[in-house]
Amino acid sequence: MKTLLIIVGSIVLVILIFIAFMYFRAVRGGAQVVSAIEDKVQVVINSIKNGQQINKEKLDSLAHDPATRNYLLQNLRDIAESDLVSWLMHPSELDAAPDEIELVKVISKVINGRESEFYVFKFRKLGDHWAAKDGWTAGIAGPYAKNGKATPFPGVVFSQFEKIEAGTPEEHLDTVLKIINQVK
Repeated sequence: MKTLLIIVGSIVLVILIFIAFMYFRAVRGGAQVVSAIEDKVQVVINSIKNGQQINKEKLDSLAHDPATRNYLLQNLRDIAESDLVSWLMHPSELDAAPDEIELVKVISKVINGRESEFYVFKFRKLGDHWAAKDGWTAGIAGPYAKNGKATPFPGVVFSQFEKIEAGTPEEHLDTVLKIINQVK
């Protein structure tokens, strides 16, 4: 009986060690995969953030690769969101970061012969802030070049503080572009 308990205990111990090994191998392997994807994409993201020339073939490769596409698009959205929030924090605008912000739509347009993307967000303040009564409001950031050289700051980061329901994302963008073009 004692020998049987030792054998069963040994088998259970080996199974537990195997499960722990497989778990840590999976966790470490997953971290390595994410790190490799981040390393591939970060070169392009850093170039965009610093206004440097982007290698078109590298960008196209990352955008078409299913392993890197999502990470690339998430980082581009994060840059646009950050640009809009920074602009909103200016004292002559919202004078604060929004309490909530969500991407509504990415709109592609050709700007100066380059395919570019504009990001339409909705944002809102809560509590007793003057903008809280307006609810969800539209804001635009872009253009962000899909190919070629990106500018260190987008040409348009703007909000008219219009309710998001006042128009479609395309209408909000067209209105903002008309205003920006009148100022130039």
